[in-house]
Amino acid sequence: MPPKRSNALKRWFLLWVWRVQQPGTIFNLLIGTVNMTLLLNLYIGWRFGDTYVGLLLTMTVVVAILLATSWLWDVKAKMWHEQMEVGVLKNPYQFHKMGPKELVMNKMIWVPLFRQMEMHNEADFLNEWCEEQMELDPILKEQAIEIMAWRNQK
Repeated sequence: MPPKRSNALKRWFLLWVWRVQQPGTIFNLLIGTVNMTLLLNLYIGWRFGDTYVGLLLTMTVVVAILLATSWLWDVKAKMWHEQMEVGVLKNPYQFHKMGPKELVMNKMIWVPLFRQMEMHNEADFLNEWCEEQMELDPILKEQAIEIMAWRNQK
């Protein structure tokens, strides 16, 4: 089954989404802090003799509030725990899809072991499942073949 163009385009797009998200969080934090500081400075700037000192103090307070909120979110509310549960539940590799290492291990270790133990139904099921996964995802097939080739070189 040839790779679908839409899957390749989708993977390329998601790769760039991931690349932008990594530094995007830090930039968002910096830009948001500067923005809030400058907005607050309009209302409280007259209290400070030096504009830069006022901006620095306001930015320090905004960052302190942000860090306190983050700490409460993490330590007290434990929101990350629920986020991880949702991440596991929504992960297709958790239940019915395989990664390349898992596929190679099944085909090279478990299928032959099941056959040796005369568990032919289980071996056939696992082998069919691996073949189906490789047909559905050509990139997975390519990666599995690459791992098997690397193993054969050793």
